Amino acid sequence: MESLIGTTLGQYQIVGEIGRGGMATVYKAFQPSLNRYVALKVLPEHLAHDATFVTRFIREAHIAEALKHPNIIEIYEISRSEPYFIARQLIEGETLTTVIRRDQILPPSRAAQILQQIASALDYAHARGVIHCDVKPSNIMLDRAGNATLTDFGIAKAVEGTRLTQTGGFMGTPEYVAPEQIQGQTIDSRADIYALGIACYEMLSGRVPFQGDTLRVLHAQAYEAPLPLRSLNPRVSPAVEQVVRIALAKSSAQRFARAGEFADAFGAATRSESAAIVQSPEPRFRTCALGQAN
Repeated sequence: MESLIGTTLGQYQIVGEIGRGGMATVYKAFQPSLNRYVALKVLPEHLAHDATFVTRFIREAHIAEALKHPNIIEIYEISRSEPYFIARQLIEGETLTTVIRRDQILPPSRAAQILQQIASALDYAHARGVIHCDVKPSNIMLDRAGNATLTDFGIAKAVEGTRLTQTGGFMGTPEYVAPEQIQGQTIDSRADIYALGIACYEMLSGRVPFQGDTLRVLHAQAYEAPLPLRSLNPRVSPAVEQVVRIALAKSSAQRFARAGEFADAFGAATRSESAAIVQSPEPRFRTCALGQAN
């Protein structure tokens, strides 16, 4: 796609490129009428003539536009003719993917903060009949103050109530997709909880549970247990590991019922761990040393 830097789309003056993917390029643009910068997500010209892509592109904007929550990306304007674009809130910061690649492992307290904010966004969306279907670190933006925002509702499902039947395969990112999505089963909001559990696992270990080619990852998501978190990061407490294990249960019935439940349990486990360190530091460090020696 040819760069649009220096051009104007509607009332937006494009000043730089933020990123690009297979479906769209995101630019930083200035809106003189409101004296603000926005993120402009532009559908490339070669996809603008594909009705399926255009429908999905506009549908993403309409779903996100209806969700008004401090931890969900805000939509300002949707173009309904070529060139198709979505003007949305500009978050000056970086994706959670970038943070994990740089820092490798996040402290549990930091993971708990991010988890709480994204869980709040998901509970809000789920209560309004929207399943995100693609929760992952690259769709979580962190601003300079550390606040987390959920973005990219491109394959979200607006459903009656909170249930959706997906047949003929799945939509999503293999490393974060729930077993029931792979197996073509009826899915609900707990598919997002599974994906959030994968993101949490990644924050605490620096890697996703299952790696490899697509078929290998999909099979593992459906049928294999992930490596125990503590085998990758011995500093994770058994209580924290157990909370993440529940979120990653193969059966959706065995997971937390709400994202907020997951976040609350994780936060409680993290606080309990911190309290144990403060109250009895010496025995705890001796225990960790013994565990690593084994």
